[in-house]
Amino acid sequence: YYQMFAKALSTMELEQFQDASGQQHDWRKELAGQLFQRQQSNGSWVNENSRWLEGDPNLATAYALMALKYCE
Repeated sequence: YYQMFAKALSTMELEQFQDASGQQHDWRKELAGQLFQRQQSNGSWVNENSRWLEGDPNLATAYALMALKYCE
């Protein structure tokens, strides 16, 4: 989901967005922060929910890296 979120906002050329409470969000900074918090100690990512094979750290790490690419 993070990768698709990043791709969509990047395609829209949206730098920030406003949530329902009126707060502005720098989505690139916030997304990168969330991904770095979820990174495993060995450098990989893994989804605790293994649906769609996202419990495989190889696949989850690839998705995370693709999402981070949009955060540049």
